[in-house]
Amino acid sequence: MRLKILSPQGMKASELRAIDTLKEGLRPAWYAYASFLAKDRQGSMEIDLLIFTHSRILLVEVKEWQGKVYSDGMKWKQVVGSREIVHSAPVQVKREHSMRLDSLFRKELKSRWGSYYPIETCVVMAGDATVEQMPDWEKEFVFTLDEFLKIRSEKGFEELLPARNHERLLANNVIKRPNTLEQIKIFEDWVTGGGSVSTRYREAGGYILTESKASFQHPKKIYAEFTGEHRDDAKDKALMRCWDFNQLGKHAMTQEQRASIGLREERVVRYVGQQNRQLRKDYLLNPKHNVAPDEVDEDLVEVYEHPPLLERLDTYMSALPHTIEARSTLLRAVLAPFSALHEMKWTPSVGPPDRRFKL
Repeated sequence: MRLKILSPQGMKASELRAIDTLKEGLRPAWYAYASFLAKDRQGSMEIDLLIFTHSRILLVEVKEWQGKVYSDGMKWKQVVGSREIVHSAPVQVKREHSMRLDSLFRKELKSRWGSYYPIETCVVMAGDATVEQMPDWEKEFVFTLDEFLKIRSEKGFEELLPARNHERLLANNVIKRPNTLEQIKIFEDWVTGGGSVSTRYREAGGYILTESKASFQHPKKIYAEFTGEHRDDAKDKALMRCWDFNQLGKHAMTQEQRASIGLREERVVRYVGQQNRQLRKDYLLNPKHNVAPDEVDEDLVEVYEHPPLLERLDTYMSALPHTIEARSTLLRAVLAPFSALHEMKWTPSVGPPDRRFKL
């Protein structure tokens, strides 16, 4: 399958890997577009994957989940260990999106295509999660990754995706197939110039990572830090730390190892707050993410408050006068919180300028 990822930064690495598996496993004559926002009068829709097959368009939602899933048709309950997470049912959400895309395409593409194609909803479970309970009608839209790959064959396509009335017109060459070069060119022109498609950004803890340039990049590219903004209020800023645990090799291969590293600062902040609330308020950034240890992916995003006057230590020092008085004042200010930590029997050591504390 020929794939274009419109916003690589907008999806998790594990989801992009699943999409890459679909790229390699589905028909070479099909076209697909991943990770973007489609906009209509009701607002934006997050699109994981849109596939132009030989007969229809597939709106695919990729779920890289763990645990067990129970559905009543309206909500999905994900059980991971002792935790329960309730989600809006992806099938319901994507069926609504497919109807909105249907209206959008009829309005903006039907006349240019000279025809129209149905949009099917598919939810692909690409992780280790198993579906334990689900209404029969909903099961028709939900597939494991291996099941969905079966649509590559003619038999698999017919079994998983029921025939539609318009296919007679396709068979008799009355209308063009959606994956012809001409129809694809029209769609791509619409994507780039229609104003209905925009960039999709990574989101965590309600904050959106809109910057392309990091404010700090770890020398070994283990993580990078950006300034993000709240999805409902652009004035509400946050520091977003994006990890790439693949850079740590064997030291971060398991979820337990990744959680130990990636959630360390949050745990320190919480502990310090229990022991000395004022110290936490004056010197530590408040975590805004809510990530459990078994949710730490290879590309974890931590989110911390971003006070208006926040400035990195290395940036501040570069503008500091080279006088003994100025440097002494800074040294005293830096040592004060470390002294308080010593009183709590912590033994912090001064780390590189990208860290608040390195314990």
